[in-house]
Amino acid sequence: MNWSEITLLGWCGIGAILFIFVSINIWLIGLLRRPPQALKRPDPNRSAVKQVWDAVRNPYAREDSQLSELSKRVEKFKKDD
Repeated sequence: MNWSEITLLGWCGIGAILFIFVSINIWLIGLLRRPPQALKRPDPNRSAVKQVWDAVRNPYAREDSQLSELSKRVEKFKKDD
């Protein structure tokens, strides 16, 4: 095959494929150097089934804890006045 037989559109396609290949490899090397927070493992003492079961039993646990903390702060603020 002669390299001059490849059209301009063919060269653009080859360039795009090479660009995507190099970009993905650079991205993967970056992930290996410093893993993001999302890839860190959760608490190993809690299984995924237990976490799901807790979420099913009380779907608003975080919101409830935040509300109770707010209530405690308001009560403390009222007592200080």
